[in-house]
Amino acid sequence: MLTLNDFSGGLNTKSSPRDIAPNEFQDSVNAITSIPGLVKSSALPVDKVASATSLTSLSRGSDMFIFNTQYDITKTADVAYPPYVNSGRAAIQDNPKQVIAFLVNDTDNKVKFYTRDFDTEGNFTLTSNNSITFSNNANPIYNYIDGRLYVSDKQYVDVASDVAQFDRRVLERIDYSRFGTFCQKIVVEAAKLPATTDAIAFSIADSNSFPADANPATLPFNISDGDFALIYDIDTSSGDGGWQAGEYEFTYTLVNLSGDETLPHTFSSAPSTATLSDTNYFKGIGIRVGTTNEFRPREKGVRIYTRKKDSNERFILFLDVDYERGARTNLFDDFKAFSYTGSHSYDNQSTVKSTAEVTSLVAKNPSLDTYSSINGYSHEEESLDIGGYKASCVAQRRLWVANVKRDSIKYDDRIYYTPVNRFNTFPSSYFLDIGINDGDSFTALESLGNRILAFKQRKLYIINVSTSSDAGWYLEAEYEGMGCEDNVSVCKTPFGVCFLNKEGLFIYTGQGMPVELSAKLDDNSWKSLFPTPNSAIKSPSSLAYDAKHKNIMFFVDAFSQGSSDVYSYDFITQSWNILRRAATTSDNAVHKISNLVEAKDGLYSLDTANISDESGTPVKLQKFDLLNSTSSSLGNQSLSLTTKDIDFGSPGKIKKIYKVYIACRDGGNDKDIKLSYATDGSSSYSTPASQDVNSSNYVVKVFDIDQSVESIAFKIESTGQMEISDINVEYREIYKRAS
Repeated sequence: MLTLNDFSGGLNTKSSPRDIAPNEFQDSVNAITSIPGLVKSSALPVDKVASATSLTSLSRGSDMFIFNTQYDITKTADVAYPPYVNSGRAAIQDNPKQVIAFLVNDTDNKVKFYTRDFDTEGNFTLTSNNSITFSNNANPIYNYIDGRLYVSDKQYVDVASDVAQFDRRVLERIDYSRFGTFCQKIVVEAAKLPATTDAIAFSIADSNSFPADANPATLPFNISDGDFALIYDIDTSSGDGGWQAGEYEFTYTLVNLSGDETLPHTFSSAPSTATLSDTNYFKGIGIRVGTTNEFRPREKGVRIYTRKKDSNERFILFLDVDYERGARTNLFDDFKAFSYTGSHSYDNQSTVKSTAEVTSLVAKNPSLDTYSSINGYSHEEESLDIGGYKASCVAQRRLWVANVKRDSIKYDDRIYYTPVNRFNTFPSSYFLDIGINDGDSFTALESLGNRILAFKQRKLYIINVSTSSDAGWYLEAEYEGMGCEDNVSVCKTPFGVCFLNKEGLFIYTGQGMPVELSAKLDDNSWKSLFPTPNSAIKSPSSLAYDAKHKNIMFFVDAFSQGSSDVYSYDFITQSWNILRRAATTSDNAVHKISNLVEAKDGLYSLDTANISDESGTPVKLQKFDLLNSTSSSLGNQSLSLTTKDIDFGSPGKIKKIYKVYIACRDGGNDKDIKLSYATDGSSSYSTPASQDVNSSNYVVKVFDIDQSVESIAFKIESTGQMEISDINVEYREIYKRAS
């Protein structure tokens, strides 16, 4: 008797059917083999929304992204939750959410959100609140960092410079006290740092005090919302000032809530300057800000800088202004709090005045702080913003982006990076050029520890960024034939970074070179999964890690009309299986789906209900729990398994096969189990014999074979959910060699 009760080897199509291991299969469809001693049916995806929505997913298949927030992203600045009142704080902040962002095309192009409470496994609910609007048919790429969702458009990189395109966007919760009043709401704005233009009035005067009237009709004090005026006096008598004699010019920068700071403003009409003699210093320094109505809500404050006029010296910090804490003359001092003057109508809050001001500050000596020392880059940078990018990742507290458009120029061999903790600042000199003019372009970035994995279409670069300075970074390795086509073809797992291409599925663990995980699968069959270079591919290959089952899944171009096959690799058993996401493989029944994303309770995808007509068809959020590996569940798919070509350890000898005993159950659902066989290496199988199971407990089904063979392979199929615990083959050797 031969007993087969270890099914953990999974699929092996690389080796000869005679040479694969006893626990491996020539073919495996909808069969879960990762549970010790069992093989059972997989499951179909299940809906995870209360009802389908009349939204149409764009033809990308790569536009889904999942993240967790500390705040309720569905809240808006409406009557129930005004943005500057304390009663709304708990409603937004203390209701953490799981959020799935996805691109839809109904009346316009928008990123919208499915949400549910954090750390739950129930249905998601669609919200249109705080959606992010694109200007054209877009292909979004996301980063969620420190409570902010940054969204860019891959399409932007390839379009002509004169075509109107989507600017990078950021969604964030504002939660701070501003000018004495608590401020909380969710905003969606351009991620680009505010331009320090002349639209912001910056007035400077050598004056002892601000006038009593907050807004006189004449300069330099006629400030509106978000404008500011600076006053100072010069001490000429004390003789203990540390400033060098000369004429000093002033400029300013804006600082947002994430700490990103603009470049110093260049004036079309320069403000007044200050003239100091030796031992003079500044006293009576004051700043006034117009606060009648809300302005630039993502802005944290402003910094005033000075230097000798018409020099190339660094800008010295003159005044650091924080809209919550007040002002100070250097970063080592405490802030002096604001005082408020005038009437107000600041978002209907009675505690906010029309101006906020700080006066009577003193700067006897120039500050040690400069624009460069505060920010880590020079004020002479050409710009701090990029137009769009195709790949991104976060590593060493920096955001890295590749294949970038900047100032209407495309840099497809370039990686830009931000200063530490400045995820929205891209100095023009902060870049790496790798593989210049090689005909290839960057498609994806991922991090692993202190390394950046930079993928082009055909090549993988490993960049070591372990030091805090870019002078210590270096190209650690490069691997030909190990690129990928898109960021959704790469995913990070607890075991390493996995990536997918026409050569196979690979994992990079940080030790040595990448290792192929698809070595058991036939190379030609693998390559045939991918569209040819000239085909109308609509979406890239999607790869995702399922932490629930320690499994990785991928499919190729699932948004096109094609196969419903999903390839599954189990990290524990190191085995492959093919699962199907639809009950039939006919084109008119296989729905288009998005890329996969990992939630707490498994993988999720968006499913469109009809592939022939996308217009107005329902879109469903589905849980992609095909493995359905609980011991009590039998799945709901029809499985198919083909064993190795079994020679019973005696190749070249004839064996008499009498019977096959299969211990199985179907949960009492009246399903059939079928057995057919092929002998002596043939690929032609006998007519299947079928038996009804219809039992919640294991029953043994007996199949008569009565064949004399050198070797035999069995194909086992079911008409629905099925679980098999063991297969026993009754045989005996006939002491006769095969002719």
